[in-house]
Amino acid sequence: ADALGGTKTKPKDRERRRRRSSCLPCVAFCFEKEEMANPEALMLWEEMRKDVKNKLCVECGANNPQWASVSYGTIFCLECSGVHRSLGVHISFVRSLTMDQWSQEQLRKMKVGGNRKFAEFFEAHGVPPHYSIKEKYHTEVAQIYKDKISALSS
Repeated sequence: ADALGGTKTKPKDRERRRRRSSCLPCVAFCFEKEEMANPEALMLWEEMRKDVKNKLCVECGANNPQWASVSYGTIFCLECSGVHRSLGVHISFVRSLTMDQWSQEQLRKMKVGGNRKFAEFFEAHGVPPHYSIKEKYHTEVAQIYKDKISALSS
């Protein structure tokens, strides 16, 4: 504790917080500490964000989504990630784009997916856009799409 009764911040902690305040230095720092996605995953996210649909949450349209459903190859915001997690991993396996390590199989699922393909598939198969996340992912169409992503990524 310091003279005012607070706790002292270690230099390493101060440096970690400083680097996390801006994205690019954070990527290098956190990867060194194995707290970030592997470089191949980070390159894939950059590639996927070239499609404007992947710059927005697939569920609510929020900017700069940072979470993904490996099961569907989609990207969504923090708030929607909580709803996806509540569905269970057997329906939607959720990962952070930047904080989790990604396997090659998971990366292949994301490569064959994407928010645009997901939205087009669900629209073409008559899933109403007003469905809640829970309603949408408990449809036969959702199961078919999830199976399609798995098959295409094998």
